Amino acid sequence: MLSSDDPLDSDDFDAIAYINSYFPTESSMKRLEPFVARVDANIVQLDEDISRAVQVVAASPPDAVFWHCGRWLVGNGLLPLKC
Repeated sequence: MLSSDDPLDSDDFDAIAYINSYFPTESSMKRLEPFVARVDANIVQLDEDISRAVQVVAASPPDAVFWHCGRWLVGNGLLPLKC
């Protein structure tokens, strides 16, 4: 697995604590809409990245070689999207 500083990738991720860190008070809930919009935008971007990676790999010959994240990948298996 690739290393990450993202709290969502943590083995001991606590969803309630994560949400409470963004919205600690009732008045902070006014920031909910922009937060959800950012999450939605991230999802759209990830979907586009995955789609592009799949298209590149699918259009490549079976013995194609890719340099990605400091290593060589051979064949048309799905490329990892994060380093």
